[in-house]
Amino acid sequence: MREFLNNFLELVAVLVPFSIIVLKYRKEQKLELSILLVFFLISAILNSIITILAFKDLHNNFFYNLRCTLLSFVLSLYFYLIFISKNNRNLSIIVGSIFLSGILINLIFFDEKIYFSSLSNSLLNIQIIIFCILYFIEKIQFAESDKIYSSYAFWIVSSLFLYYSSSFFILITFKVVTNGDIEKMTMHDRRMFSLLWATHNLFYLASNVIASVGLIWKDYPKKYM
Repeated sequence: MREFLNNFLELVAVLVPFSIIVLKYRKEQKLELSILLVFFLISAILNSIITILAFKDLHNNFFYNLRCTLLSFVLSLYFYLIFISKNNRNLSIIVGSIFLSGILINLIFFDEKIYFSSLSNSLLNIQIIIFCILYFIEKIQFAESDKIYSSYAFWIVSSLFLYYSSSFFILITFKVVTNGDIEKMTMHDRRMFSLLWATHNLFYLASNVIASVGLIWKDYPKKYM
């Protein structure tokens, strides 16, 4: 069971919302859905590679770092699109540029290429948490007559906030826990790390469940509520 949680759950978790987005995009080709499609497509492809390499006991850290970089850019675009106020849109450009630059600088000049970058992935977490908080504040300031859960954005942002806030301390301590190299860990440390990463993947699953429910539920409130 723990092997499944560690090696396969990241892939399984993202396939459901990705499938829903593909079906919805075929019906309504909106810009918001286009960006979400790119987001889930990147996650699905890289998670597939990560899963295959993990199953074969090969290094997959490069693809975690690549996913971190690509999602920093894509999610900056997404929040720029869903923000209402001009100030928040400008902030999404500034904050996104700063954090993406920080991620790239750290990956290129400081972190070992074959190791998981705790700092870069944690920077992504902070970036998305900032965006999510700005979004929730904005929803309170610009309250609409429609129920808050009647939009895709609310569910997607809620799922992002859950994952990136709950996984922050797991990712930022990753390098400390593994001493930079999983291969050199003791058996006890491997078990502790396995439990830690299984917990991370459960948060990732919960996030994708919320996104999936929202993508489906969005079509129902006006009809049945």
